[in-house]
Amino acid sequence: MQLRELIGHIPILMIGAAILLVDEQERLLLMKHFDSGCWGPPGGATEPGERVDDAANREALEETALVVIPMELFGIFSGPELYTQYPNGDEVYNG
Repeated sequence: MQLRELIGHIPILMIGAAILLVDEQERLLLMKHFDSGCWGPPGGATEPGERVDDAANREALEETALVVIPMELFGIFSGPELYTQYPNGDEVYNG
C-alpha cells in the first residue's frame, strides 16, 4: 500500500507463491478470489525478505487454516503472460 501511494498504478514486479492442495481423492482445492472473482489456488504476494516457500505456507494457513508440510516444488512461472491489471487499476507482472 505504501509503495502504491508513491508510484500509483504503474506496473511493478510482484513475487508471489501459490500452493496446490490435493486431497486423498485427488481433488484440487480452489478458492474464489474476492478482487477478481476468478477461481484459483490459495496464494499471494511475498512479504519483504520472506522466502517463497515460507510465503506459500503462510498463505495456505491464512486462507485455508491448513499447515502444509512437507511441500515439493511444482514449478516456477514468470513472463509477460502473467501481467495482471487489478480492478483498482494496479498493474503487476507476477513472477
